[in-house]
Amino acid sequence: MTYRPIKLLKILLKENASPVGLGLSAGVGIFLGTLPLISTHTLAIIYVTIRLRLNKIMALAIQNLCIPPFVPVACIELGYYMRHGRWLTDVSMDVIFKQFHDRLWEWLLGSLIIAPILAVIVGMSVFFTAKALQNRIASNH
Repeated sequence: MTYRPIKLLKILLKENASPVGLGLSAGVGIFLGTLPLISTHTLAIIYVTIRLRLNKIMALAIQNLCIPPFVPVACIELGYYMRHGRWLTDVSMDVIFKQFHDRLWEWLLGSLIIAPILAVIVGMSVFFTAKALQNRIASNH
């Protein structure tokens, strides 16, 4: 069996590359990237995109917007506020790692609010960008 990585990459880039497909893929990537699936984001995204027949490349690439510190800290802050009614004012590595079990619970709580919001915003942004590019390409031909 011969492997042709360039051919595989071209197939992956073209799969569900409509504006709607790209927008949905971006939304799924951001949604799963926001959740506290420590060290398993990539596997979860690949599994879900295969099951939903979405663009794997878009979903995997867009999840990088959720890398620490911004999105996890925002989720932890919101989760902390939901649990305690006030904001976490001491955000340091010491607090995050020494109280990891509490922060993980707060990350989960906050991500359940932030993930769908980010998924809609990013998915719609990708959709409208792809649609504009598609229209520009169509008008040039």
